[in-house]
Amino acid sequence: MKIKLAIALSMALSVACFVGSNSAFGQAPGTPEYVQKVKSAVSQIADQQDKSPSAHWLPTGKRDLKTAYRSSPNADKAQFAMDLQSFVNKAGERLDDLEHTYVSYAKRKGFAVAWWSKNSTKYPSISPPEREKWIDEAIIDATQLRWEGTKKLNESYSASQVMAHDGLMVQLSKKQDKF
Repeated sequence: MKIKLAIALSMALSVACFVGSNSAFGQAPGTPEYVQKVKSAVSQIADQQDKSPSAHWLPTGKRDLKTAYRSSPNADKAQFAMDLQSFVNKAGERLDDLEHTYVSYAKRKGFAVAWWSKNSTKYPSISPPEREKWIDEAIIDATQLRWEGTKKLNESYSASQVMAHDGLMVQLSKKQDKF
């Protein structure tokens, strides 16, 4: 039994290493070409979700956009998703050690407010309470969009990364203002 388990684990590790070393479409993560492919995938996923929201979009339920954020162009949502992920990456967040590297919701929110203030004509013109709700919704949506975009490009995630991402999404959902 121990030998079969060792062989199975060895094979799983070999497959994971092979898949992990073969980035989507032959592009290395972080290269401009790869980033553009992820951004395109994120925009496509946002389009699909607008047409037919998945009941399992988030660990907490379906994608149900309730604020004016929903009317933002999907290209803007995709760019925000990419920029938010870049921000948390630069701040040191890693799914494989989320307990020690988590970027606070307040920092994410500060980044999001600055980003949408600069990149949206609609966001600055709505009421402060509506802007607050927009930001909360955008952070949750962008985090999931980026995750799904990378998955679509056949990136492999370990079980611990999947669990960490699901936990992150629940944590972000708890931190947002309820509306």
